[in-house]
Amino acid sequence: LESFNPKASTVDAYFEEAPMLENPSFGEVELKFIHQVFYGCYRYSKLLKLFVTSFIYKAPATALRSEQSLYKILAYLLFFRLEDVGIENFRQFINCGHGSPPAISALLQYAMDPDELHRWVMEEWLKHYD
Repeated sequence: LESFNPKASTVDAYFEEAPMLENPSFGEVELKFIHQVFYGCYRYSKLLKLFVTSFIYKAPATALRSEQSLYKILAYLLFFRLEDVGIENFRQFINCGHGSPPAISALLQYAMDPDELHRWVMEEWLKHYD
């Protein structure tokens, strides 16, 4: 996500050239899923950035700026793809070993707290998506 520049390339062109996707262990289904998640994170980048920025502001002791892309991906999966992915698979993403466990836990608590979302995120989302 960090290295993608929409002014220099399209999502599809970038995805085709991404060296990290040349891993032979990725099958067609996995590559399609990665492409969909990448595209979704790009499509909803403003919303995800607002969410992650507010999370980092609210949880400065646990949230790590270096993990922002991970937080965006997890937020995308949680807000837009949880039904498709399923709880068990989402749990595997959470427990995959990437990211600080206290930060991931704080992210999930923040995402599931309607009061926090209304107070810190919803107003900004409405400014962009009204």
